[in-house]
Amino acid sequence: MKVREVADFLRLTETTVYNLLQKGTLPGKKIGGQWRISQTALTHWLDNAHAEGPTPPPSDPHASAGAG
Repeated sequence: MKVREVADFLRLTETTVYNLLQKGTLPGKKIGGQWRISQTALTHWLDNAHAEGPTPPPSDPHASAGAG
């Protein structure tokens, strides 16, 4: 898929898709100077992103272990 197709599919701007590709967040490859995204890889990425959910905040090592 081309960047425009992925942007339309995900309802994002092309700039956002380019940023995700450059950061390595979204799977894709440059072919002839243009990004291409496999539909299978995109589906897998969406499934995993949804399953993982948001990253929990780190625990505070200075927090007390319990109220006493």
